[in-house]
Amino acid sequence: MTPEPCLFTLKIDKESLVMNTLNVVIFCASPVKTKALTGLLKAIGIINIHAPENDSEPTSFTPPFVELDVVICDSFNSLKELSYLRDLCEYFSFFSVIESEKLEKPMKWGASNLVTHYKKHHLGRYEDDISKVKIHSLLKKALTLKDIAKNNVFKSGVEQETLKQILHKDMDFQPPFQDVQADRVTAYFQPQYCALTKTITGIEVIAHWSHPAYDRLSTNHFKHDTPEHIVHWALFSCALSNAIQLHRHTLNIDPTILYTYIIDASLLKSRHFASNVLEALKIFDIPLHTIALEISGKVDTPMSLEYIDNITTLMNCQVGLSLGNFGASDSPFDILADMPFTQIKLNTNFALTNSSIKKNQIISSIISMAKSLHLKVIANEVETEKQFAQLQHLGVDAAQGNFFHPPMTGEKLLTLLLDNTTTY
Repeated sequence: MTPEPCLFTLKIDKESLVMNTLNVVIFCASPVKTKALTGLLKAIGIINIHAPENDSEPTSFTPPFVELDVVICDSFNSLKELSYLRDLCEYFSFFSVIESEKLEKPMKWGASNLVTHYKKHHLGRYEDDISKVKIHSLLKKALTLKDIAKNNVFKSGVEQETLKQILHKDMDFQPPFQDVQADRVTAYFQPQYCALTKTITGIEVIAHWSHPAYDRLSTNHFKHDTPEHIVHWALFSCALSNAIQLHRHTLNIDPTILYTYIIDASLLKSRHFASNVLEALKIFDIPLHTIALEISGKVDTPMSLEYIDNITTLMNCQVGLSLGNFGASDSPFDILADMPFTQIKLNTNFALTNSSIKKNQIISSIISMAKSLHLKVIANEVETEKQFAQLQHLGVDAAQGNFFHPPMTGEKLLTLLLDNTTTY
């Protein structure tokens, strides 16, 4: 799960150059609407477009392209066109499907079952008014899938070494990481769901180090001669290396999703921590406002100059700061008062275990306090629908936990995000 050169670091002025790599087939019974759809696709930047003739009766199937990327099912003129869709499904091992909301029910049923049977990717639907914004959004998903299909997003590449060099540049230590081998560190991802819309608004990145004999271990299992802050740095840099390529891909699915990376507070003592992380994110074209760093562990008070410099640098570049595990013993109120956090992750064990009126009042007061400080509140470890409903009532902004999804691999996260329904 490590970076590979990406086909599309999408920017508005370059997007048409990327869109022209897509090969698209349109099924549409209306010549007028076919012309409108074709014009819209060309305006977006797509060149290779094929619309089967409604009155043609081919005796044998002829593939329209060497590779097929997207099939748009707006409407079918006859069952012959549905048969042509089946031919496409059998001939091409990979493509994505977009449907009109107004697709006739019998044809919709037949097309949907063909897509499922042949394991093609259903990207979503568009309204009958052919919204350019909606079509464009769906095609960006298709680009993501195409790149994933052609290039293994999670295999190591040249950019992996570049990232390591940037992260370790000028640091106070150059650890050999004898204990922490990069190929044993896996990034897992846990979605965060908005309490109002019930859609994914954030992703927490969790680093797990797996010992070949003892499976997952915590930092206190490492050799005694390995300083703890070096172990934390190794885990964070490996997690970032594993997750940053996936983050870049999901920008094409939903550019508003916030990725939260957990760091130990001891890393803020390292003079070049913030500058190295920011340089790595910029190299990979990651918008900095889509990043938050969740600070765990003990924060030194009073803060050192290194703490102040790192936090100021991060804050100035719109990187969010999250106070992790709020409500536990290692998240005192003086830290909340002294540091410019943008969100807190609420430890819900207190409120959800043997719930009572007083406990609910305490949690409600914490949430009110957080909102008065303009902090977003993320509830952690939600296990049941009843707990989520309780937290919604108390006013949390978002929640994560096994009720929605346990921590998952990058592949599973991509599948979840590319699904046209991202509500839990």
